[in-house]
Amino acid sequence: MIKLCQNNLDFKVEFKDYLTKYETQMQLFFRNLINDNETLNQNQIRGGVYLDNKLCLIFLNAYPFNILLFEVTKDQNLIAESIRELLSYIKMQNISFRGCQCNKRLSEVFFKEVKAKFNLDMEVVHSMDIMKLTNVLFTKTTGTIKLATMENLEFIKKVYLQFSKEALNEHLSDEEINNTAINKINSQGVYLYYNQEDEITSCVNVSKVLPN
Repeated sequence: MIKLCQNNLDFKVEFKDYLTKYETQMQLFFRNLINDNETLNQNQIRGGVYLDNKLCLIFLNAYPFNILLFEVTKDQNLIAESIRELLSYIKMQNISFRGCQCNKRLSEVFFKEVKAKFNLDMEVVHSMDIMKLTNVLFTKTTGTIKLATMENLEFIKKVYLQFSKEALNEHLSDEEINNTAINKINSQGVYLYYNQEDEITSCVNVSKVLPN
C-alpha cells in the first residue's frame, strides 16, 4: 500500500523518527524538504510503502525528477515488492522520473524493476560514500582556521574547478565556476586552513547543515 503525504511538513511529521535516527543516511531528504518544489507540480510525491501494515520503504521525489529512496527493512523480498508497488503507482499516475538516489543495494533492485516495468535501462552516473564521524581525535595545531571571504575567491574557484573535474566529471564554464564559488562563499560554509606561514594549505566546504 502506498501512503502519500500531502506536503513536506506532513512528511517530516510522519517520518520524524526515521529522519532523526538516520539523519546522516537521509541527508538528501533534508535538502529537498526545505521547500516544496514547484518544478515538479503533479510529479511531486512523497510518502511510504507499507506491506501488511508494516513500513518498508520511504520515498520522496526531488528536482530534477530523481526519486530518493530509503529502506526501513533489510528483507530483500520486501524491498523488491515495495519498489514494484511504488513503480506501479508511478506508472498508473503517469508520474515523470529520470533516476533514483539511494544506496547501492537499493539502486540495483530499482534498476531491475524499472527494466521489468518500463523496459528501460538505467545506469549509475554518480556514486559516493556517506561517512559519519563517531570518534574525533583533537590534536594541537600551529595553524588557524578561517571562514572564506571574497578575498579568497580565486582560490575557491581553482579548488572547485579541480573538484568538479575529478570527483563529478563536470567541465564547467568560467561563469559557472565563478557563480558557484561566490555562492559557496556567501553561504558561509567554506573554511580555510592557514599554516604557520599564513599560507592556505587546505579547505573544507559544508554542503548542508543537518538538524543535529
